[in-house]
Amino acid sequence: MKKLILKITNTLITISLGFLIITGATADSSQSSVNQVSATPDNNTFTLYFVRHAEKANEPKTDPELTVQGHERAKNLATMLSKTALSKIYSTRYQRTLQTAAVSADIKALVVTHYDPRQLKEFADKLLQDKVSALVVGHSNTTPTLIRLIGGKAENIDESRYGDLFQLIIDKSSLKVVATNLLQIPAR
Repeated sequence: MKKLILKITNTLITISLGFLIITGATADSSQSSVNQVSATPDNNTFTLYFVRHAEKANEPKTDPELTVQGHERAKNLATMLSKTALSKIYSTRYQRTLQTAAVSADIKALVVTHYDPRQLKEFADKLLQDKVSALVVGHSNTTPTLIRLIGGKAENIDESRYGDLFQLIIDKSSLKVVATNLLQIPAR
């Protein structure tokens, strides 16, 4: 019971300090609404966002593009992150990850930097050493592993699941994760 109270207290303190502010925003002129994520600037922390690519087409098998729904989810991701202070956007070299990252990169006027999904430990070390807020677009089999290498908590992602956005807030001096939040990116 004490652990639960401590966990709830720490969560409330984190939110009350302004680490995570979620405000309503319209994604487009239709009925759907997308929440924007805005991490309050804090010189002592940086934020890493991890997402699996959006919905992919069934063909071709080797390097499919996003579906219409996947493109919608990529737009909604960009809307959610539009008020965050991202310094970098990373993606693997596959079309589905690049297309998921592209809208956010356009909005932020950033270039998408490629990373090798076979070198996750080295990439995790780089993300921690850089100490800058970034979006990382990956795959169902790499995203949870990368989050765990950083020090966050993530369950494996089922191949049929899309739309999870993991937010890790990291202390710059200790390089320890101080908060992990799981947000949902709407498809429409």
